[in-house]
Amino acid sequence: MTLTEAGPGAFELGSVPRRELQHWPREPTVFSSQPMALSEQFTGLVCATVEGDPHLWQATRHPGISWRPLHVDPDSRAGDATVLIRMEPGSSYPEHEHLGVEEVLILAGGYRDADGEHRAGSYLRYPEGSRHAPVALGDPRANIGVGNPACVLFAVAHGGVRLTTTESI
Repeated sequence: MTLTEAGPGAFELGSVPRRELQHWPREPTVFSSQPMALSEQFTGLVCATVEGDPHLWQATRHPGISWRPLHVDPDSRAGDATVLIRMEPGSSYPEHEHLGVEEVLILAGGYRDADGEHRAGSYLRYPEGSRHAPVALGDPRANIGVGNPACVLFAVAHGGVRLTTTESI
């Protein structure tokens, strides 16, 4: 699978090469512009195109932070989810505890937490029970652009997260 930039802050997941699909009975269906209408097809493979349409992103109660669910396991009581998270420069997410392993790939921009600064191209694997409070890098007073990008993350949360403050997610 390939990831290509489709414009400022927008990325597309490319198709799986044909040789990797030989065991599938048919070509996968590729979904486009559906915020959470993704579903597994006969092959069991789910594909998504991540486009720059701002309507596909869902706001959170935290200023400057939005997300796009790619897959939320309806059968998981643990809260397993695969999502894209977008943090505007300078925005922060409250300290939270990982209830299972969380894997993060930074696609654009970056953030800092108690473990340091993490930038585009970084892969992080937070163990169960770990805590952090990420703050997006950049200047919140400047326009978002090449020199001041939003932080865009691809995250897989196994078990979900719990805020360590009284505020809810």
